[in-house]
Amino acid sequence: QNKFKMLLSLSGTRFTCAFCLLLAICFSCNKKEHTTENSLVENRVEIPLSFAHGFSLYSIPSGYLLEIRTENGNKELFLVHHPEKVPAVDIPGITAAIPMGSKNIVLTATTQIPHLTYLNAAERLIAFPNLDLISSPTIRKRIANDELIELGRNPMPDMEKIIAAEPDWVMVSGFGEVLQLADRLKAAKIPVLVNGEFLETHPLGKAEWIKATGALLGKLDEADSIFSHIEDNYLSAAKNTASLPKEKRPTVLSGTL
Repeated sequence: QNKFKMLLSLSGTRFTCAFCLLLAICFSCNKKEHTTENSLVENRVEIPLSFAHGFSLYSIPSGYLLEIRTENGNKELFLVHHPEKVPAVDIPGITAAIPMGSKNIVLTATTQIPHLTYLNAAERLIAFPNLDLISSPTIRKRIANDELIELGRNPMPDMEKIIAAEPDWVMVSGFGEVLQLADRLKAAKIPVLVNGEFLETHPLGKAEWIKATGALLGKLDEADSIFSHIEDNYLSAAKNTASLPKEKRPTVLSGTL
């Protein structure tokens, strides 16, 4: 009988130890997730922007945080991480995690195409709606070689073709019917970034969006250099025309139709 009691006591002790170990593991996992979330906020360093107001960039140990502000006032935060530093858990507050240097991307507006040509990344575009609208010689050559997927000629790109292409991310404009794609593509676990450059009030603010694309493609340094060149040219032209009387200045109409 004493031997039986000893066995019961030993079994109870083992069960208690196992239970405590399980609690410790669960606590450790929760703590790790909390630490991961906090580290993104505490260790981020803002990368200054000169003119753009529709997005913000932050440097973090694992890559970048890209915050995009949409027309309706919402904010979306993307974790652009080094490919070898994939987050182990879903991080609260992060809209989507995107591998830096993505190789397969989908764009939906011709104004986004120059980002790729400037950054020597035209080969990363895999699909686009209304291919006839693209004028870039580099990408026109790829179209001629049937290297791009046509997403349709309607205002709304073909969502099934986008999903079948399995892009790393899709960039849509912040207006028109194409914006309706966002929610449906998110449901398919495809990151969607809303490009709001058209909302920028300064021409250089629109141009500075190349830095957002540069961060996504792992080419932020190149994007920064390209923007600096565009900025210098713009400011030089503005200085040369600053002395022109108002009546001699051309009238320009810009906007979206």
